[in-house]
Amino acid sequence: MVAVITHAAPKYESANPKDQCLIACTKEYKPVCGTDYNTYSNHCMFGIGQCRNPKLQLLWPGTCTD
Repeated sequence: MVAVITHAAPKYESANPKDQCLIACTKEYKPVCGTDYNTYSNHCMFGIGQCRNPKLQLLWPGTCTD
C-alpha cells in the first residue's frame, strides 16, 4: 500500500489589494529615499512601498534629508 499525502495552502484573497504587499522584512537599517521623498528603512521596505505605488522609484541610497 502506498499513501500519498499532499498539503495545499488556501489562496489568500483580500478585498484590499494593498494587503498583497505585506511581506516580512528584516529590521536592518540601510535607508533609501524614494521619489515620494519618504525614507524607507531598507530596500525591502522600499519594495513594499513600490508594491503599493508602482510609480515609486528609488532616488538615492540614504535618507531623503542627506
